[in-house]
Amino acid sequence: MKKFFAHRKNDYLTDAIAIGPEVANSSEGGEKNPTPEYDAVDEKPSEDVQDGVKRVEAVTLSWTTKELIVAYACIFLVFFVVSMEQQIQSNLGVYVTSTFDLLPLYSTTSIVSGIVGGIIKLPTAKFVDLIGRPEGFIIMTGLATLGLIMMAACRNVETYAAAQVFYWVGFDGMAYVLDVFMADTSSLKDRAFVFAFSTTPYIATTFIGPRAAQSFEETSGWPWAFGSFAIITPVITIPILVVFYANEKKARKGGVLVKEKSGRMLGESVVYYFWEFDVPFTHFIPQPTRELSIWDSYFYNYLQAVHDLSITNTGYVYNIYSIGSCFWAVVVAFAIRTTGRFKWVALYFGIPLELLGVGLMIHFRQPSYGIGYVIMCQIFIAFGGGSLVICEDMAVMAAAPHENVASMLALIGLFSSVGGAIGQAISGAIYTNTFPGALDRALPGNTTLNALLYGSLTVQLEYPIGTPERTAVIEAYGYSQKCLTIAATAFLIPAFLWVAIWKDFKVKELRQVKGRVL
Repeated sequence: MKKFFAHRKNDYLTDAIAIGPEVANSSEGGEKNPTPEYDAVDEKPSEDVQDGVKRVEAVTLSWTTKELIVAYACIFLVFFVVSMEQQIQSNLGVYVTSTFDLLPLYSTTSIVSGIVGGIIKLPTAKFVDLIGRPEGFIIMTGLATLGLIMMAACRNVETYAAAQVFYWVGFDGMAYVLDVFMADTSSLKDRAFVFAFSTTPYIATTFIGPRAAQSFEETSGWPWAFGSFAIITPVITIPILVVFYANEKKARKGGVLVKEKSGRMLGESVVYYFWEFDVPFTHFIPQPTRELSIWDSYFYNYLQAVHDLSITNTGYVYNIYSIGSCFWAVVVAFAIRTTGRFKWVALYFGIPLELLGVGLMIHFRQPSYGIGYVIMCQIFIAFGGGSLVICEDMAVMAAAPHENVASMLALIGLFSSVGGAIGQAISGAIYTNTFPGALDRALPGNTTLNALLYGSLTVQLEYPIGTPERTAVIEAYGYSQKCLTIAATAFLIPAFLWVAIWKDFKVKELRQVKGRVL
C-alpha cells in the first residue's frame, strides 16, 4: 500500500491525518501565522488525476472549516428531502399499480429500474472523475425530477414503469454523487461516521413519510405526492451546488486550481473522452448478498392484508429496517473509528444477526403469529444490515486510491442494484407461482374474483377480516411468504465466504485525501 504520510518540518504536526491546513507558530514571536501551511504535496491538487478529482481537491484545499460544515449541512438537507420522497413513494407505489389492477407489476418495475440504476453508476463514476462532481449531480437531479413529473402525470402503467426508471436512476445517482463527495471530503478514519451521518435523516422520515403518504392518498391523491416533490427536489439541491462552485472559484482566484488548455480539436476531444470512459476493476472486493432482497418483497402488502394495518402503521413496521440500520450504523461507525477495523464487525456480527432475523421470519411471518414477532425479526435484520452497509462501503473505499473511489462506489452500487434486481425477479417468480394457486385452493370456483384479488391490494382490502375472501387472501400470503423467506435465508449463507476473503485494512493508518476534510 502506498505510504501516505509525508514528513513535516514541525514535529507537532506529525500526528495530523489528512486534515489539511494547520496553523504553525512563528519561529520567534510565538504569534500564529495567519497563512495555513500544508505539506508540499498538499499545496496543489494531484497532477496525475483527472479533472473532476483535481477540481474537488482544489475545493478541499481552499475552503474554510465553516464552509466545510455548511457543505455537510446542505448534504444533510438533500438526503432529508430525498429520504422523505422515497418513503412517500414506497408507501404509495402499490396503490399506483393497484389503480391499474396490475399489483404484481410493482416487482417488475423495481427490477428494471434497479438494473438500469446500477449500470448507469459506472459511466456516472467516470463522468464525475473526468468532468466534475457538481455536473454529475445536476444531471442526476434532472433525471429524478423528470421521473417525478412523469409519475405525477401518468395515466397508464406503461408510463409509470418508464417514470420509475428515470426516478430511481436519478435519485440513486444523486445519492451516489453525494457519497463520492463525502468520500472526497473525509479521512478514512472518520468516513464511516460521515456515511452513517448521511443516513440519519431516514430515522425521522420513516415516521413522517408514511403519514404524509396516507394524507396524500386520502386527500389530493397520489399524483400530487409526486408533483410536489418535482418542484421541491431541484430547489433543495441549489445550496450544495452554490457551496461547491463558490469554493472552486476561490481556488481558481488563489491559484490552487489552474485551468489548462488541452490543445485538442473538437474531433480529438470526442475521441479522447470516448477512450477515457473506462472503469478500473483492479481493486474488486466481493460483497455479501444482502441486496438479494427476496425477504422483503410483497412484505408491505402482507402487513396490510394479513395484519390489517393502516398505511401509516404499515409504513412504520415496514421501515423498521431503515430506522434500525441507520441508528446502528452510527454505533458501528464509532467502533470502526475506535479500532480502525471493519471486517470482523461484518463477519462476526452483521451477517450472523441478519441471517438469524431472516431465518426466524420463516416461522414468524405467518398469519397465526402476532405482529410483535415480525417486528422482533425486523430489528435483528436492521442491526445486521446496518453493520454490513457501513463495512461494505469501507471495504471498497479502503482498497482504492482517491482517484478511484468514485469507481469503487459505483461498483458496489452496481452489485447492490443487480443483486436487488435478481432478488426482485426471484421473489416475483415465487409470488406468481405460489399466491394464485394458494388462493384458488382457499377460495375454489371463483376464477374471476381470484384474478382481481391477485392483481390489486385495494380489492383485497375491500373485504373485511373474517370474510371468506379475506381469509383466503391471508392464507395465500402465509404460504407465499414462507417460500420467500426460505429462499432469502438460503441466499444469505454464501455471504460468510465473501466477507471472509476481504482484506483486513486498518483505516486509522491510511491517508487518502487532501485539504481540509472531516
